[in-house]
Amino acid sequence: MKNGETDNSNKCLMCNTSASLHSLSPNHAYCNIGGLCVAHGLENGEKSCFYCNTTINRESWSLRQDFCIIDGHCVEHGRSEQNRDCKVCNAYNNNTVWQISNGHCYIQETCFKDLEINSTFPCQICNSSKDIFEFSLNQAYCDIGGFCVADGQKNDANPCLYCNTSLTRENWSFRQGHCYIQGICFENSEMNSTFPCQICNSSKDVYQFSSNPAFCNIGGLCVADGHKKDAKPCFYCNATINRESWSFNQDYCMINGSCIRHGSSEQNKGCRVCDVHTNNSVWQIKNGHCYIQESCFKDSEVNLTFPCQICNSSNNVNDFSSNPAYCKIGGLCVPDGQKNDVQSCFYCNVSLTRGNWSFSQDYCMINGSCIRHGSSEQNKGCRVCDIHTNHSVWQIKNGHCYIQESCFKDSEVNLTFPCQICNSSKNIYEFSSNQGIEH
Repeated sequence: MKNGETDNSNKCLMCNTSASLHSLSPNHAYCNIGGLCVAHGLENGEKSCFYCNTTINRESWSLRQDFCIIDGHCVEHGRSEQNRDCKVCNAYNNNTVWQISNGHCYIQETCFKDLEINSTFPCQICNSSKDIFEFSLNQAYCDIGGFCVADGQKNDANPCLYCNTSLTRENWSFRQGHCYIQGICFENSEMNSTFPCQICNSSKDVYQFSSNPAFCNIGGLCVADGHKKDAKPCFYCNATINRESWSFNQDYCMINGSCIRHGSSEQNKGCRVCDVHTNNSVWQIKNGHCYIQESCFKDSEVNLTFPCQICNSSNNVNDFSSNPAYCKIGGLCVPDGQKNDVQSCFYCNVSLTRGNWSFSQDYCMINGSCIRHGSSEQNKGCRVCDIHTNHSVWQIKNGHCYIQESCFKDSEVNLTFPCQICNSSKNIYEFSSNQGIEH
């Protein structure tokens, strides 16, 4: 037996002259597992995550590095336990048990994401940085008298009290800027509904109304500062300007006798707005809009009846402008990139010209026909369009001849006169002498 030759009756043995000249030696390309001779790399037929790895152990199955063996089952690295997607196989950490994925908790046989709330007791959340098997305290809740109250949640009986976890998590906090008067919670500056000259001013008294210094007395009426005139909302009480008559609200326009709030649009014409900073007596066109023929268009919006035109407010807000994404060819409106229906090698290229068809550099124009680069002439496969050589005539493929309107490959013999062959390095249009045949 030659050195390196395998024993045909037992492939686990081989001739290794460097080990022994008189007996067979172990074949290191095989494992000998329980008396079975298994080739290196071959999987265990029953459990595919075990295989023969002669570099690790030649006498037993080796577990693949990208698998776990959990509860006797093969699990691929990264796979989750069925119906428990937070329990995954991590073959590089511990390949015999399920691992809890980062940012998750596994509590009472249920998976939770970080910050996910315990639905039965929202004062508890999953916080995997603290404990992956038990709920942690939810910092966004107060625990008041055994009740779980969300941060910011008001007391039902007294809405001036609320949970503020940044102050205390064990008691109600009093809402700053509020008054609690006669069983009712008022915000600062909120009026006494029965006597609007009184307001809540928590800086003075949180349990009694305070005088409201910001009222107008107009014709014997007590009008709160900022209160609008019912008939004309652009007139209002501004106690800092005049407490005895209505003031004009600078947040309004007065257009055609109507009060229009700043930023409001004309009815059914959304691009015409009240802009008090420009002119508070006429409608203004919104930035990025056009107003054409009593219709509103956004910038770049196409004229549906003639798509070569668009709204371009930087050019003209009252009329359409040319659409830079279209060519206008012979009165036709053609989108950029669209091919000529008749000759596909011509197309609209607005970056070259918008008034004519552009020739596509991916085509040849041969005998009046458009030929795509790399395409062959019909029935003459050696003649191709090559735009890098000449896009107006057929080019002969490398390693070919074109003789008497027929294509031949290099070394192809002239069937009618075998002393001649195609030799494109000499002549692509005539046969060359066949050096392999004596004349």
